[in-house]
Amino acid sequence: MRTMMLAALVAGQSGDVPPLQPAAPWGVDYADSLCTLSRTYGDAATPITLAFQPDFFGQGLKAFAMGTRRQLGGQGAANVTLAIPGRDQPIRTTGTRFHLPTGDRAVLQYILSRDVFESLVDAPTATIDTSNGPPVTVVLSLSRPAVAALRRCETDLLAKSGYDPAKVARVVTPPGSNPGSWLTDRDYPEAARKAKQSGKVFVGMTVAADGKVTDCRILQSSGAASLDQATCPILFERARFRPGLDADGKPVESYKSLTFTWSLPR
Repeated sequence: MRTMMLAALVAGQSGDVPPLQPAAPWGVDYADSLCTLSRTYGDAATPITLAFQPDFFGQGLKAFAMGTRRQLGGQGAANVTLAIPGRDQPIRTTGTRFHLPTGDRAVLQYILSRDVFESLVDAPTATIDTSNGPPVTVVLSLSRPAVAALRRCETDLLAKSGYDPAKVARVVTPPGSNPGSWLTDRDYPEAARKAKQSGKVFVGMTVAADGKVTDCRILQSSGAASLDQATCPILFERARFRPGLDADGKPVESYKSLTFTWSLPR
């Protein structure tokens, strides 16, 4: 994993409680199948880290706030409000707050669209608030170079995995699906059942304009060969999508990533 460190831009403070100042520059982490843009705020003893993690084909992002349990609150579902100074309406989304099994750390995870994420560029501060937890305000300073570095990471991973970034970028509306009925207990590979193996297979799929899967690739293994080998044949046979659309609203070849979970039948 390599990290590209970017210069920090510090904006002014707002509100009665001073917002947390950046403690480090923005950094982009390259992993095998994902990119993460992150930055730490506050003091070294009780830092808050914000992170943004696009899905593999860049169709949305997971956002994270990581800190102590006292800073983020109790576990469970949360309605998340992201307030930016000077904007009439806050950004509203849903999330989940959970505690790590060891230590005093907690994580708030929520979802942002690509457009909303990029609209945060040059925002002086951001307040992440939930209906059942304390608010967190930071001097966000999400710069254009930071967003551009994240884009480069995404492009690099697409090319590394054999996808054409230009074709991926032409898809405006991603393909839709209902994967709940694709897998049954009868599909469980016997070798994995006997070995009591389970796991998650992360795949990338190419979806034709008629909604059928024309290509399937294992982007991250479950760790069990029989589970990996069984995944794509099932998707070729059963997966059907609402086609992805281009900027003119016409069906086009599109792309979808999916975590395929294999759980041992009871």
